[in-house]
Amino acid sequence: MESETKDYNTISQHDPLERAKATEDSTKKEIVAEELPILAYCKHCCKTYMTRIETECDCTEVPLCICMSVFFLFCYCCCPSQMRQTRKSYHICTNCDQKILRVTNSLATTIQMFGRSIENTCEDVKEGAKTAAREVKETADELQELSAEVRENLEQIKKHLPEDFEKLKEEIEEGVEKFQENLGNEVDQLKEQVPGEINRIEEKIEDALEDQPLISGDRGTEVPSMEQMKDKYLAEEKE
Repeated sequence: MESETKDYNTISQHDPLERAKATEDSTKKEIVAEELPILAYCKHCCKTYMTRIETECDCTEVPLCICMSVFFLFCYCCCPSQMRQTRKSYHICTNCDQKILRVTNSLATTIQMFGRSIENTCEDVKEGAKTAAREVKETADELQELSAEVRENLEQIKKHLPEDFEKLKEEIEEGVEKFQENLGNEVDQLKEQVPGEINRIEEKIEDALEDQPLISGDRGTEVPSMEQMKDKYLAEEKE
């Protein structure tokens, strides 16, 4: 089979018509010249594509070559039985009698163009995937660098945090002590000033009472008491 495959590959390099001319059967030569290029598949074997046809079938080794030139057909399911070419829209396998559908030149061209379009689309998808993968990798590298920088900053914060906390604690304690000291001084000053202020107020009240002339009771006027005078004076001081 290996030698047959090798011969097949060697013959495939030549023009299809030249290969047909090399065939001894003159009937085959006429069919090759008159038939339109076709592609075919066998309905018996789930639409498996036929191979390129030679004088001997190597379809189990060589896949179908879509080259717009199909010669004598062989059914893939019962290879190497040769197909009988007809003028109808199908071919018949001489062994299993399965019909092999013909595909005309225009449809074959469409299939070729569609295949090339798929190949181009696949290439575009591959390029797009490569570009996307490259961008993802670059983004991942940037994130990794950023993560490293963040980790470094966190390490610095953890390193200096105890020192900063102790310093802040000392400043707070010092401020509280200073506030308490100032508050105590203010309280002491108030304690010292309050008795003197009270004495001064009482003296002013007494002086005012001494200077106040007595009013005759005939007119119904009462002399204010000490407490009334004191309250009046405090009210005036507040105003």
